[in-house]
Amino acid sequence: MQNHGPWQAVGVLTPSDNASLRIGFALPHLRAGGIEVGVLALANELTRRGHQVHLFLRRAEGQLLEELDPRVRRHDAGGRRAIALSGWLARGLTREGIALLYSGTNAMNLGAALALRRMTPDARPAHMLSEHSTPAAYLSQAKWPMLRRLAMRGLYPRADCLVAPLEGLARDWLDHLGLDRPRPATLPNPVLPDAREGAESVTKAPRQGVVAVGRLHHDKGFDKLIAAMALLRDGGAAPDLTIWGEGAARPALERQLAELGLSENIQLPGVTRELPARLARARLLVVPSRREGFGNVVVEALAAGTPVLATDCAGPAHLLAAAGGAGRLLPRDAPDLPGLIAQAMTEMLAGDTALAEAARRGTAIAAPYRLGAATDAFEGLARALLRARPAWTNPGDGT
Repeated sequence: MQNHGPWQAVGVLTPSDNASLRIGFALPHLRAGGIEVGVLALANELTRRGHQVHLFLRRAEGQLLEELDPRVRRHDAGGRRAIALSGWLARGLTREGIALLYSGTNAMNLGAALALRRMTPDARPAHMLSEHSTPAAYLSQAKWPMLRRLAMRGLYPRADCLVAPLEGLARDWLDHLGLDRPRPATLPNPVLPDAREGAESVTKAPRQGVVAVGRLHHDKGFDKLIAAMALLRDGGAAPDLTIWGEGAARPALERQLAELGLSENIQLPGVTRELPARLARARLLVVPSRREGFGNVVVEALAAGTPVLATDCAGPAHLLAAAGGAGRLLPRDAPDLPGLIAQAMTEMLAGDTALAEAARRGTAIAAPYRLGAATDAFEGLARALLRARPAWTNPGDGT
């Protein structure tokens, strides 16, 4: 790829221009998770479109690294924290002449904002902060919430944009923090390129069983789903369940399965590389989360024509609002959530009504989250932000 200099004269460009950009993504790691999957898809697609993409990681680790386009430059901070991390990032952004930086996770947002404060104005890139959970849900479980809130109030206004995957979520963050900037915007999460292709190739295959997908973590609520399965088993009507994913909660979930005598009925096979096909063969996806940001798997299930039963976290609630009989929401804080899950599973698995609704509505709901559409939205916003900034050059670039 040609070694372009830093972006200049951005005021004459439009979102449809094909000029190559130097784009950086800053994340803690590339382990399997919603934001990591989204950044992986964007990084690969932006690279395919001719942009120069750099991935700045606090630790260069995670199974998703294997799927990263080899043309994407990886930068490993070696586990640096706080001040040391911001200094490392500032030097890297300056050295590589990054025009636009997208940061994800609250910790990396703060680290990136601090890094940009340490850079000279002529080298400082446009900055997209991203948030994927509601502020109340995140801060209720975050470490040092008051300190984080103070840090966000001081650093977030210096960014060019705060993006979120749900309409109104970025504005909710600003209101919660008492801020009137940066500019809020909505950017749809990209669905992996093979999601639709894989689903379409198997949608006519016989469907059986129930699936759940996500990190094996307390927030995902899989313990509630397992408890619901015990109720169904005791009633003589337990379907097969596969929980795809990996994480620190595996030992606890395996103990729960053993204690309830469900080890033969519920499988925990780990991470799958064939998720679209797995979803398209299932009769139902259950998302029993205590806390959920966007919920990529909800989009993937609907695109595969698979009905979804979920708790009323922000992402699933937004996505299922137009799903009709293809989706159902349950109150995540309900005292008898396992009982509600068991009842709803029984009703949604009875007959083919939910499947027919998912087949009819799913494609339209998933359309904005296709990789092409999501990348177009990212490029358009990136160019708009750059047009709004004065032209700049990287010191020492010679241009």
